Amino acid sequence: MLAFFAAALFADTTLTFALWATSFGMGHDRTADVIGAVVRGAADPRWGIQALQFWTDGLRAILAAFGWGYFWAIAPAIYLLLRQDVDATELDEIVLDEPPGDST
Repeated sequence: MLAFFAAALFADTTLTFALWATSFGMGHDRTADVIGAVVRGAADPRWGIQALQFWTDGLRAILAAFGWGYFWAIAPAIYLLLRQDVDATELDEIVLDEPPGDST
């Protein structure tokens, strides 16, 4: 959970800085309009909002991919630790099957 929290914090900070950087030169009302359109995720014909929405969705996809990647990376480690606890086998003790016909 700590790693996912850190990744979510990084994604949220990146998004906040991106919206902050785009607010330069716009007034408060226009900035509130743009941020509201990005947060709602509604289809908007303005290309600037579409670009911000694209990168926001991309950041969310990367965060979801991090969750799946972390899960599949940590699952073998959990298995090996459980195997060590139950069977008292070493972590590096892995038996690989030899291919058939290879009797060297």
